[in-house]
Amino acid sequence: MEEKIKIKNEEEQDNRFLTYPVVIMFVLLIGLCLIFSFSYAFMTPENLSGGVPVLEVSIKDNGEGITLVEANPLSDEDGSAINPYLFTVTNKSETEGKYRLLIEDLPLGEIKDGCTTSTLLDRSQLRYQLTRDAKVVASGNLSDLQMNILSEGVIPGNKTYEFALRIWVKMDAYDTSWANKHYHYKVTLVS
Repeated sequence: MEEKIKIKNEEEQDNRFLTYPVVIMFVLLIGLCLIFSFSYAFMTPENLSGGVPVLEVSIKDNGEGITLVEANPLSDEDGSAINPYLFTVTNKSETEGKYRLLIEDLPLGEIKDGCTTSTLLDRSQLRYQLTRDAKVVASGNLSDLQMNILSEGVIPGNKTYEFALRIWVKMDAYDTSWANKHYHYKVTLVS
């Protein structure tokens, strides 16, 4: 009987020996979870030292959009000499920021000159040229643009880029139905 009690006491001691580390690990795990939860709750921009700067990018243009009305087919040389649509992009932050310029067709409901689907030029009939600070950054057929992206890049902090966009009916569209048709668009900025 004494041996049974002795064996039972040894088993209880073995079980206690295994139970203590498990309990200690469990308490440590709960403690770490609480520490991370509280520290995450207090990680707001106001409480972070240094904080994360807010990038502010703006666009200013010389109109609500541009229309291409009653245009004639032009060569690239003549097209690059027409009056451009002028706009600027300014990074008002101290840090550099990414930007993307998009060209979007204006919906018929926003066009106030009586334009209809039958009087709209197709993008396949048009060419474009985009300059930044008087240097050509993109040009080609308007229909070749992927996801309407004219240009994208990085603008340094406290910097302003001056853009000029020209769009014209391309010369090889001469044999297509381009006469008395319009193209209406606007440039938008995504940062």
